[in-house]
Amino acid sequence: MPHVVFKPYDKKIEFNLEEKCTLLELAIRNGIFIRSICGGKGMCKKCKVKIVEGKYKLLSDEGLIEDNYVLACQVIPLDNCIVEIPEESKLGIQKILHFGKIAALEFNPCIEKVKINGKVLIIDKLTGNKIEFDEDFTPYGLAIDIGTTKIVIYLVDLTNGQIVSQIFDINKQVIYGDDLMSRIGYCIRNANGHIDLHRVLINGINEMIHKLCSLRNIKKEHILYCAAAGNTVMTYTFVGMNPKGLADTACVVDKSEKILRASDLRLNINKNATVYCFPRISRFLGGDIIADILTSGMWRSEDIQMLIDIGTNTHIVIGCKDWYIASTGPGATAFEGYGVKFGMKAQEGAIERVKIHDDKVIYEVIGNVKPVGICGSGLIDLVAELFTNKIIDSSGRFVSKSHSRVREVDGKVEFIVAYANETSIGKDITIDEDDIKNILDSKAAVCGLAAALLRKSRIELSDVKKIYICGAFANYLDFNNAIKIGLIPEFPNAEIEYIGNGSIIGTYMLLTNYKYREVIQDIVNKLTYIDMVKDSDFLEEYEAALSIPGKKEYFPTIWKLI
Repeated sequence: MPHVVFKPYDKKIEFNLEEKCTLLELAIRNGIFIRSICGGKGMCKKCKVKIVEGKYKLLSDEGLIEDNYVLACQVIPLDNCIVEIPEESKLGIQKILHFGKIAALEFNPCIEKVKINGKVLIIDKLTGNKIEFDEDFTPYGLAIDIGTTKIVIYLVDLTNGQIVSQIFDINKQVIYGDDLMSRIGYCIRNANGHIDLHRVLINGINEMIHKLCSLRNIKKEHILYCAAAGNTVMTYTFVGMNPKGLADTACVVDKSEKILRASDLRLNINKNATVYCFPRISRFLGGDIIADILTSGMWRSEDIQMLIDIGTNTHIVIGCKDWYIASTGPGATAFEGYGVKFGMKAQEGAIERVKIHDDKVIYEVIGNVKPVGICGSGLIDLVAELFTNKIIDSSGRFVSKSHSRVREVDGKVEFIVAYANETSIGKDITIDEDDIKNILDSKAAVCGLAAALLRKSRIELSDVKKIYICGAFANYLDFNNAIKIGLIPEFPNAEIEYIGNGSIIGTYMLLTNYKYREVIQDIVNKLTYIDMVKDSDFLEEYEAALSIPGKKEYFPTIWKLI
């Protein structure tokens, strides 16, 4: 069979010509991850590789970049090939948020262990199901956060609530696209698409479970409970449901919790183990946000609070123990690299902190290596610094063309963040006006969503007493710089609290106290979801937020500085 050798890994992969696999699909299927945001549509331009040797077919004219550099998603190999993956196209070690704030818990585990005549009976407190064993052992449970691009799993001792071990990895569904609509689109185009998504997801989780069990010398049959949370699309694909109907804005989502057996999902734990999936609210507001609310403690408070989760999608919840209003909006895609030439995810080689002092740019890089590009927190710092130093104006256009790092190339004005001799890609890392425009578009989507929710709930900025920040991206950003560019409004009376990965902690809380099931259902019953897809308030607030920082009433301090 013909084969492709991927350099610099020297991994030889055979392929079937009749399958007509692209280089991107071939690589990711075999554990070689190449950067791709658009799911192989040729739009993000991040999967650039070099054909060193061999014949290939281009699927589109956009697939050929220069010389023998092509987009891996737009090339089908026709014979033996040698493909080199340049540094900027490697999907390196990502900065995955696997921890969060754990409140004091009253331990009341989801199972009960009873010894009868030398045998052990395990009773599920939620369902009443019973499993009998011939010998005594320590029962375990799994808390699983199923993110769109990342998965986190805690292995929990169900006799004392201790987190025995944890593991995190990339969600291997990324082969079908980083964003949810790409994966829904795959299911629309392919009759068995949801089966593919389910298989890839479960196989990845099973690999992680195997590593956890091997590390702690634990039998998989002794894992008797699993609590999982994810957005609606991830929950659908986890349980094997087809998410294609979620493309319809009028679709009705079943809000009930899902309680299944491990054997139903092919999870490689005890086949009779209970799998609890957090309930969903709407097409894009899923169990992960319910878990966030549970973790935050909003459900206990009489004060008005806000929860903000910025990731592949943006989720915002306003409320207190008696009511919640929530919505989702476009993700901060530019902060994950989409539409930004040197933008990238938070992985090794990404610039994550930026300061500008006169002609010097001081930056920090994940992994303390030479930079490859800039991740979301770095982009926010960079735009804030460019604006503060009056290098760009409120529209994002360069006004200080006399600055030593500002230059014009092929009619585009750009700012040099790192010179070629400082980088690992052998060329300057820059940001231009098109990049900044895309960044402002993403920040306007987040700010517009928050402003529209405040308007609809008739809540003033001063009424909000606490803001919970959750999710990986939001956890690592500089909150002051986020306000400075207009990503998040100023809340004069609000205390800021970072809760980290609220989704994984919420699932852990349920494992260690089954009474939280009642709290979860109460949250669902009291939550009102507002769809902002064509909402006039959102569109108005979004347009007003396209400049730096945005409306004066939302950013009074920044406007005074201006």
